Amino acid sequence: MVSYFDSFISELVQALVLDDSQNKGFVFAMGDLNYRLDSSLSTEALFKNARSNYSHLIQFDQLHLVQQQHLAFTGFIESPITFPPTYKYAKGSNEYDSRSRRGIREPAWCDRVLFTSQLSGEGKPLIQSERYDSF
Repeated sequence: MVSYFDSFISELVQALVLDDSQNKGFVFAMGDLNYRLDSSLSTEALFKNARSNYSHLIQFDQLHLVQQQHLAFTGFIESPITFPPTYKYAKGSNEYDSRSRRGIREPAWCDRVLFTSQLSGEGKPLIQSERYDSF
């Protein structure tokens, strides 16, 4: 099901991205896009996998899913995710805070940087990400 956000983003991207004959540069989309993990795993299992087996969770990433279905950010590139999903940490620790007063929110990759670029003669983007990490 296409959400309102996905539809809005798709229309916005179409308005920003010029056709190939006019494309002389780059378009970046970055920020808290608020895509989460679309998984049948329990919240407890998500927390457990978020640190040790996070590469397994990428298949449940909603942003990747809507891109594969051409619902939003079609044609945009994101560097490979090589870091665990982020979440609020317990004060003074390196552990996820699972005791939120607003209810438990699962770890996710919400803050994202995507881009589309003019292509080189070899068909590769003219820009490359040198580092994509969380802090």
